[in-house]
Amino acid sequence: MLAFALMPTSDVVTRHPHSALRRYVDRYVGYRLEGHPPGVHRGLPSRLLTFIVQLDEPRAFVAGLRTSAVLLRHAGNHHGIAVELTMRGARALLSTPASALTDTVADLGDLLGRKASRLSEHLAEDPSWEQRFATLDDILLASLHPGSEPPAEVVHGWDLLTTLREGTRIESLAKAVGWSRRHFSEVFGREVGLPPRQLVRVIRFERSCHLVRSMPCATMTQIAIGAGYFDHAHMLHEWHALAGCRPDQWLAEEFLSVQAEAGATA
Repeated sequence: MLAFALMPTSDVVTRHPHSALRRYVDRYVGYRLEGHPPGVHRGLPSRLLTFIVQLDEPRAFVAGLRTSAVLLRHAGNHHGIAVELTMRGARALLSTPASALTDTVADLGDLLGRKASRLSEHLAEDPSWEQRFATLDDILLASLHPGSEPPAEVVHGWDLLTTLREGTRIESLAKAVGWSRRHFSEVFGREVGLPPRQLVRVIRFERSCHLVRSMPCATMTQIAIGAGYFDHAHMLHEWHALAGCRPDQWLAEEFLSVQAEAGATA
């Protein structure tokens, strides 16, 4: 009898949530990867918190903001949905400030109780990505506590910090919200979990990740300048600190997932 090796498959689909959730959820990412070699997935630092609902086993967890990569070992098969939460979404959907999850990977059941197990069960039963995303909309809308917001000054400072280009001074942000620099940094750090300067590092790093993905023919120097680093060496130093690897190493490790995600949006 002839034996045939199964070809590796990658299915990654993204979708934005219901309009009423978009202050709290950036997007959904559904993924099914099968037949790949065992390895390690790097969960890179981001301005977004991420909770993962695994569909091939009853497990759900949430990763908070951080300045280092989370290393997740896999056997070559992954099937689940990632829900990318904004800083506001931590309070509105998980009933906790983002700072409570900084540098942690927590079981979603510890935050949502039985809702977490029901979420896994419902999503595993749905036969298509569209139905799973619709189920997520329904469950998250029912769990939403829109009055549970961070202080308005923190939200305003976050919005400024995440939309303005590199070089914005923390003093200017504090002045814009009507606080002193020290008070702004302290309250912002208590709510968000990262002080403003560390969030600036993460945002610049995120920008470089996007450029590495979207500009495969660019030089590392071009990507470094485009992302807001001083030079190539500065970017490599930050990548080693935040990701634990070089950009080209990360791209090689994530090649299949990156390629699939780049071409699949529901």
